[in-house]
Amino acid sequence: MKTNGHGNTPSTTAAVDRVAAMAHQVVDNAADAAAPAADWLTERSEALSARQKKLVADTSGYVTANPLKALGIALVAGLLLGRILL
Repeated sequence: MKTNGHGNTPSTTAAVDRVAAMAHQVVDNAADAAAPAADWLTERSEALSARQKKLVADTSGYVTANPLKALGIALVAGLLLGRILL
């Protein structure tokens, strides 16, 4: 029986090569299938980040324009949360 120097026969080596090729194909297919989902998640993340920045800017502008009203709203919100949580 012929071996390749590692103790494997040519048919064993061929079988291992076929399995390795199939495994590579499965990994490539999985990566191709996951790419659109990753792109969608990236887009959603960027949209949420932009929305967050706008909300912070709007809130900051409101608090700057109406400091006493903002303080009153914060006080009432804190009291309500304190009642709900306790």
